[in-house]
Amino acid sequence: DHPEWLTKANLHLDMNPWAWMGDGEESRRVLDSLSYEKLNHFIHENNQPSHADGRQLQGVLNLCDNLEEDGGFHCVAGFLHHFEEYFSRRSRFVSRPSYSWKKYDTLFNLATRITMRAGSIVVWDQRMPHGSLPNRSGRVRSAQFIKMFPTRTVSS
Repeated sequence: DHPEWLTKANLHLDMNPWAWMGDGEESRRVLDSLSYEKLNHFIHENNQPSHADGRQLQGVLNLCDNLEEDGGFHCVAGFLHHFEEYFSRRSRFVSRPSYSWKKYDTLFNLATRITMRAGSIVVWDQRMPHGSLPNRSGRVRSAQFIKMFPTRTVSS
């Protein structure tokens, strides 16, 4: 009834890949500048991983059964093994804290839809492209997103 309510198909990284491959200074600078006076500061915090800080993980916990037609999580499994090579061959053009692929990009078409039962969780390395597909069913989709990172990434 309301196509404008559908989640737009997307595939992205919750990070600036070139900042991740750097020495960590760019990420530290951004993190140290956050005052949390604006809601988007929480997004910026989540999206500042750095290779220097070690592995950072994300996850999605499904609160309801999620079938193929319900839309939801999809990802390009194994991409993290090609992450540095992929981005080292591209010009740095992202100044925001995320990177997105267009629907016509080859990588977008390599994403696999992951269906889940209620109570299931998928955990992935933050370097893995992931996103959502639109819900084309009459069922509700409900999930909680999670971020895991080394405690040393938090200033004392």
